[in-house]
Amino acid sequence: MKTCYIIGGGLSGLTAANALKDKFNKTIVIEKHNDIGGLCQTYQIDGINYEFGPHVLYSKTVEQSAFWGRLITPKYIDYHVRCCIDGQLKSYDELFDFPISKRNISRLGESYIPQEPDYSNFENYMISQIGKASYETFVKNYNIKQWGIHPKDMLADWAKFRPLSLKPDNPRMFGDVWAGHPGSYRPVFDKLSQDLEIVTDTKVSGLGIDNNVIKCIYFNNNNNKISISPNDVVINTLPIDLFFEEKLDWRGSLKVFALLDTCPAMPTYSTTFPNNYSWTRIVEYPHHSGQENTNGKTLISFAIPYSINEPLQNDYMQEIHDFVIHQIHAKVIKTVKKHEDFCYPISSQQNIDTLEKILNKASNINNFYSIGRLGLFAYISMTRAIQIALELSNNIDKLSSPADKMTFFKKLREELW
Repeated sequence: MKTCYIIGGGLSGLTAANALKDKFNKTIVIEKHNDIGGLCQTYQIDGINYEFGPHVLYSKTVEQSAFWGRLITPKYIDYHVRCCIDGQLKSYDELFDFPISKRNISRLGESYIPQEPDYSNFENYMISQIGKASYETFVKNYNIKQWGIHPKDMLADWAKFRPLSLKPDNPRMFGDVWAGHPGSYRPVFDKLSQDLEIVTDTKVSGLGIDNNVIKCIYFNNNNNKISISPNDVVINTLPIDLFFEEKLDWRGSLKVFALLDTCPAMPTYSTTFPNNYSWTRIVEYPHHSGQENTNGKTLISFAIPYSINEPLQNDYMQEIHDFVIHQIHAKVIKTVKKHEDFCYPISSQQNIDTLEKILNKASNINNFYSIGRLGLFAYISMTRAIQIALELSNNIDKLSSPADKMTFFKKLREELW
């Protein structure tokens, strides 16, 4: 093997590049933006750090803990999420638990014993696990807003890997595992990118494939290309359907970051809104990353899902200002908008059937691999994305046939959380 080309300089791409650099003569990361980091890149507004995510570090394995230990010393944070079911912002104790707890059900005046999981669709799965009243209150409208389709039209398989079953009262978002935040992800990317060649401002637009071998990487609307040899390897972290005629359905995410004249503004780091407003959740960044001394100000983000085929209306900005004034009782000093079209893979049967065709084609390309949330079309956590990159590094020499690669791709998608 000669050169390893990594398409995408986010967390998945940089983790893979760092892990693989000793197996190749050269490792080159190709990034479309002018800086590395992807959606984990840390920005600042008035001295307050934030990232598009938000992204939380947590460790489920010794390997993951060792990975983070080599890079940074994150600050432990006790992450709790609240759920606002009626659009009226209240105190921490007055809002509902998320993940959904037994206490939530009793507060609705209901009782429920989880049944055998019904995997016929996502709606039936959730009803079997938390009951119809809780499903209608906490899940149904949130998922329609988040995914743009009814839960009965979504597959249930991915749900078993997410924190969606009944939990004890006041559950931690990430369960019993260690969780924290580095304050800024800049040191993470600086260390991961050591001894790597980084090519920025280069937007990959396609692959030149001949006889199941990538011969070149096209960029900047196919106006330029990088020629590669048959012994070189290409690892993709962009949306996998970019390189094939079959297309998948994605949900985009708009984040409106609002600097406010008061701190804190919210009862906890993340509050979900299943039944009201354009947004699905509000995140407060000093809570999220453990920042202190913000000079009496705070930064919150409103997460608004959208379809890339249906432009958002502008009235959400008035909705945000009204919420800040009347619910938080604060003033908006400044807003910044950031969006990502390819953010959430929609778990429908049609998409999974299409993905099967794409992965079959990808497996037959001798020098091509695809990882990450976008590269695998999998709603995986940040920690799982890192684990997948490390697994590819450990197994890349063993994946000698299309069947081996297809099995490996499917295995990577089996555990999402």
